[in-house]
Amino acid sequence: MSTWPAACGFDRKPRRSNLARVRDSTQRVLDAMTGAPGLRAQCPHDALAANSLWFALYTDVFDPDALPLNLAHLLFLEPRAADVFVDWQNDVDDAVATLRELVGELSIRSEHFRVLWVRSLAQRAHGVK
Repeated sequence: MSTWPAACGFDRKPRRSNLARVRDSTQRVLDAMTGAPGLRAQCPHDALAANSLWFALYTDVFDPDALPLNLAHLLFLEPRAADVFVDWQNDVDDAVATLRELVGELSIRSEHFRVLWVRSLAQRAHGVK
């Protein structure tokens, strides 16, 4: 299993209050990057801030007012994503792998999650929605 959960802070108590904002200094660094698109993401797939070139490059699918935005939602639910992201198939493969790893990590570390996950699988198998 990869080490991404620990690298992303999953070994600590979640800090949801930090999800929707970045430091002003971080936004200034992004804004100063005028020659390249810049994105500040929080592990594993939450886009928190971007610079104007990022928004210009992905204007068809990426709404600045939607930040913070889960990139997996964007990749799978935005119909134009496959046309906009150059390596879309690799990006969605990575997103699925990350989600699989998250389920694996939670299954190993949380008895409560494991019970709920098995119950949800059993309900799906028997047609309960």
